Amino acid sequence: MNATEEVKGVPVPAAATAGGPPVGGPPAGGPPKGKPMTTKQWIGLFGGLVLGILIFLIPIPGLEYAAHAQLALTLLALCWWATSALPAPVTAAIYMGATIVFQIAPAPDVFGAWYRGCNCWIVIAAFLIAAGVERTGLGKRIAYGVCTMKFIKSYKSMIAAITVLNIVLALLIPSAFARTFLILVIVEEICLANSVNEHNTRILKFAVFAISVPTMTLFLTAEAAINSIVSSALGGVTWFAWFFQIGIPSLVLVILTAVLFSFVFKPEGEVKIDVSVCREKLKNLGGLKAGEIKCICWLIVLLVFWAGCDFFGLKLETGTFFITALMFLPGIGCINMGALESISLGTLIFVTCTVAIGTVGGVTGLNGWIASTLLPTSFIDNPVLIVLFIAIVCVIIHMIVGSVMATTAVITPILLAFAGSVPSVTAALVLYVGFHVVSSQYLLSMHQATLATGMEKAGFTDKMVLKMGLPLTVLILIQSLIDLGWLTIIGVA
Repeated sequence: MNATEEVKGVPVPAAATAGGPPVGGPPAGGPPKGKPMTTKQWIGLFGGLVLGILIFLIPIPGLEYAAHAQLALTLLALCWWATSALPAPVTAAIYMGATIVFQIAPAPDVFGAWYRGCNCWIVIAAFLIAAGVERTGLGKRIAYGVCTMKFIKSYKSMIAAITVLNIVLALLIPSAFARTFLILVIVEEICLANSVNEHNTRILKFAVFAISVPTMTLFLTAEAAINSIVSSALGGVTWFAWFFQIGIPSLVLVILTAVLFSFVFKPEGEVKIDVSVCREKLKNLGGLKAGEIKCICWLIVLLVFWAGCDFFGLKLETGTFFITALMFLPGIGCINMGALESISLGTLIFVTCTVAIGTVGGVTGLNGWIASTLLPTSFIDNPVLIVLFIAIVCVIIHMIVGSVMATTAVITPILLAFAGSVPSVTAALVLYVGFHVVSSQYLLSMHQATLATGMEKAGFTDKMVLKMGLPLTVLILIQSLIDLGWLTIIGVA
């Protein structure tokens, strides 16, 4: 997990460049190479298998064979994901294979992410765009540029700079892993140049990852692997509509998270920052290189398309993938064939599975059965209470499942079914609130793959994650009411 690859002088985590952990999903899981499985993993492996068999053998009124078998299989998979019994993509592959072999659903429903919602194609595009921004050196130039701002003089101003960088790079680099490790390099350089002590350096490095978590929902393309699941469930949300509906509340949450972090973690003594090291680094980069100029031009094309894909008459996924393919053209392109190595096969398998869980659940009737069984059939017709109920339920499910992507796959169809039974709220409100909670909340590093991947490199601990996660969970419950207010104002609730 601490392995890095040198890309234009900037260390980039191997996880972000070659088959690492799923973007926004769980860490790869399973025993590291050369190491035996832990007791927890063995218990999870056999426990999940036993659980799945028992659920399938126990008669459940109201469930036909297909829904009954899918319930057993889903609980087995969730147990394996939660305990990292097997690598997450392996569990996903077993789930999809079993779904077809045991005739729970046909292949078109299982692999629909490749040609219905086109989720996987936009994930591929996201990996390639991130590789282009990194390998041309544009991402590094932007990061150094932001860190030369005159207001950066103290601990709190460094937190502000980290926040700005996370927001800006979320627009340009559609991968949390890539942008957080890029920011981490800059923060390490600044701390080293200003002789910041070890304690304060560790806090600032943790801030990079903690503040990056709520940026995943800022833009539809900020974490395409997860966001596209929600977009597809809502019938396809445009890039601009996503930002207007959930991105603006997410921006509020990012800022509140940064403020909360500065109160939760106090530095030892005074932290004085001189960003001359960044000015020198930026100066050493010289003028814009040809590759950077091309990358800027292609990013402008992408941003124009994302903002007006409805006008162009193309789906977001289709147009994004086509434009990304054009970025390989000789002479005018900014990506070479080496960028293909950045595409994580494990992520694509996992995304395919998460989409399949919801799709197959709709076909078998499992989604409706879960919603009617676990959620109240009659609810107080009060949007505030409904939103708080959804937020609390999603926190509980997320704490158990662990993975953001797996949790999203499980709750999406259930929330949609629940919304259909409560007339005072829309499907968009219910789904946005639930997803916003799951994608931003954590108590341990296992609940956010970005934190899990960055822990060893940045040197923070689960104790620090919990210290931030507890008040953050309260903040996120309050944020769900902010979401309700905003979505009501714009007429989506």
